[in-house]
Amino acid sequence: MRATLALAVKAGSALEEEDERRIAHIVEHLAFSATKKYTNHDIVKFLESIEAELGAC
Repeated sequence: MRATLALAVKAGSALEEEDERRIAHIVEHLAFSATKKYTNHDIVKFLESIEAELGAC
């Protein structure tokens, strides 16, 4: 069984002003790094354990 989830927001490096460069990339990494309950990339480890494919574009 498979499921697909996509989150599309009107944001990203293509829409950043010169003084905002790389903010979207940093936020992408922070979104999958840790929470109070899940630390040390547990979120990514879990998603990979169920063969989820992660990426941003």
